[in-house]
Amino acid sequence: MIYNWKLDFEEMEKKRLKCYEWKVQISDCRNRPLTQLHDNYEPRKDQNDGLAYHINPNWTDAEIKQFRKNVRRHNICVRQNLRYHSKILENKKIFSKEQIQAFKFMPIEEAKKYLPDLWDPSEITPPMNREKWIVEKINYNPASPIFDTISTSNKILPIIQMQ
Repeated sequence: MIYNWKLDFEEMEKKRLKCYEWKVQISDCRNRPLTQLHDNYEPRKDQNDGLAYHINPNWTDAEIKQFRKNVRRHNICVRQNLRYHSKILENKKIFSKEQIQAFKFMPIEEAKKYLPDLWDPSEITPPMNREKWIVEKINYNPASPIFDTISTSNKILPIIQMQ
């Protein structure tokens, strides 16, 4: 998918949603004019002035960075057959392997209670502010969940309860 070109952010997100429906990973490519051999694109900096790298008039710096972020999370969900993405779970620092496994079986609405950064790949996710892009770090320390198990016909599934 070529983004930062003729099709705007909304149209590209609709294409991404269709790819998620088909469980297809996306190879994305940011458009840069052929006259530019390199640019000063910085994924972690606000570059909305449009001077550091090429930004198509249909796009903003915030949309370019948000689309790339959405594609990255989309591909993780497709590769790992996940219903949602969470950076907290991806880092594997807060929860045990058993707890992470329990989240995979948990309904999305329930998981949102424990994972404030939960991202649903089946929804369009625009940037918070189309005109501005700012990195914000969130420190997260959840209450420790207590795990029990419940037996179904063939599986033992973990159950999470907060202390």
